[in-house]
Amino acid sequence: MASLFSFLAQAFQAAPSADNSQPYMGEWHGKTLCIHYDHKRVADTTFPADSPATLLSLGGIIENMAQLCKSAGVEVDVHLQNLEQSNPSAILSIPGDLSLPPKCGNLAIFARHTNRFAYKKTPLPADLLAALSQLAYNTTRVSLFADKSGKTDICKLVKSASEIRFQTKELLEWLGKSLRFNRTEAGQGDGLDIKTIDLPPGGSLMIRLISHWKWMRILNAVGAYKLFSAIDASPVRVAPGVIAITGKCGPAGAIAAGRTLVRVWSELNARGIAAHPYYVIADQLVRLQDNAVPAGLVDQAKTLAQGSRKVFSLEEDETLYMLLRIGYPAKTAPRSKRLPSRINFHDLTH
Repeated sequence: MASLFSFLAQAFQAAPSADNSQPYMGEWHGKTLCIHYDHKRVADTTFPADSPATLLSLGGIIENMAQLCKSAGVEVDVHLQNLEQSNPSAILSIPGDLSLPPKCGNLAIFARHTNRFAYKKTPLPADLLAALSQLAYNTTRVSLFADKSGKTDICKLVKSASEIRFQTKELLEWLGKSLRFNRTEAGQGDGLDIKTIDLPPGGSLMIRLISHWKWMRILNAVGAYKLFSAIDASPVRVAPGVIAITGKCGPAGAIAAGRTLVRVWSELNARGIAAHPYYVIADQLVRLQDNAVPAGLVDQAKTLAQGSRKVFSLEEDETLYMLLRIGYPAKTAPRSKRLPSRINFHDLTH
């Protein structure tokens, strides 16, 4: 029988993260689990510690732990730390003698995964929105867009945000650092395995080109960013549905959205519905707020923000945190690997 520590490690590893970066370190002290950003391992290779993209992952880890403990009838006490500083973290109180049920390894959180491939045209269940809306944590909201008009509007926003991304040096450099092109690289256990991306023939070469700024800058001179952004956005338009997770601005809101994301995504997969996360709009909204959008693209980013507020019915203190393209899978997608637990989940009781 697997130990409590083993299940905690599995739940920690199962949480989603930007480009599978797995930016957090977990430290088990016997009754408390400390979760903090792993600066030494991931600094300058992915989003910083206080980025909403990173905090979504923290929320996902917390939710996984909460669901694991709930299977044993125990509620987890969550203590968020340093939210208004540059290094948010969390401390979870978990009974050291917690007795987990034999079937806890079958929890939906362990089957949750990304499917970036094509989906069937099968309509989604009529009761799906009602079921998913009940999973929203705290002040987050879950919206489902299944009509042609709504999906077209979102597709246009994704395309615009993607155009900005393909013209931003920093973002393409991060992409280059995250990609894993062969079995040895993928075997590291982090990053984006090229096999998990739905690419046309020659697509691997294309990805190599766009992940190097010196080449992408040349290609952009002839409008390549428009082509690549159209390719990026088109699956959204033809998907059976798109889920939008929105919530209050700020660190606590991002963490809450991460908890909702895991709940919704796990439920979708448990129903046999595939999900593909799109963070590109949310990313550009954050970068606009942080004055990190390239000068020549600020007006486009402002228009994106205005359009997002209208399409997603955002209040002044709300933002979009994540989109999920959803539908019944046409094929089984390979799953991303995870880092060995010895690298980012440590038992400090000995």
